[in-house]
Amino acid sequence: VNHPPLRPSANEPLPLGPPINSLPSMNIVIASNRRSEGPSYHHH
Repeated sequence: VNHPPLRPSANEPLPLGPPINSLPSMNIVIASNRRSEGPSYHHH
């Protein structure tokens, strides 16, 4: 859990469009969330 503040935001349905393009950092977070869905998340 490197980004505690992003935790709640990740739970909310974020529109995959302008916000992602506007915030390159969010793109990385989204990718991280995708991986977090797997068992690796618990290991991390």
